[in-house]
Amino acid sequence: MTLAQLPTAKSTIQNVPVGIVNQDQGPIGKSLTNKAMHNKTKADHADHPMFKWYEYKTIKAANHALSFNGNYATVIIPKDLS
Repeated sequence: MTLAQLPTAKSTIQNVPVGIVNQDQGPIGKSLTNKAMHNKTKADHADHPMFKWYEYKTIKAANHALSFNGNYATVIIPKDLS
């Protein structure tokens, strides 16, 4: 029974698909989107980044990917952020 639990105790988050929608046309929205898309942060002892980012032009497209393509979350940057 202990051997069956060891892999779950040592698991790491890798390549979790996350969408991002940038509605802001100012510099802050573009900067946040670029930083997210190029973020290669890895969990301890992981071979791949924790998140795999996908950029979407509209919330509708992001919601479709959330429902049907296996994305686990969507980050929406609002229009009035900058």
